[in-house]
Amino acid sequence: IQGLPAEDVGVEAPVRTLTEVLDTCHAPREFDLLSLDVEGYELAVLAGLDFEKHQPRAMCIEVADANRDAVAA
Repeated sequence: IQGLPAEDVGVEAPVRTLTEVLDTCHAPREFDLLSLDVEGYELAVLAGLDFEKHQPRAMCIEVADANRDAVAA
């Protein structure tokens, strides 16, 4: 919060795969664009996408430098 001192805070939150999110939203099998900006978790998010169930025609992925080669593969 602006004006308050910064401090580390732990937060527990449920985690779902991208496939689970798309299934919950009743996303179609084929869709035009998947855009990801996940601050360094590109590989984990993509690993959670079942490309047999959901097939984006194009993907726009902001990639952290450390993951560039792995995401391109």
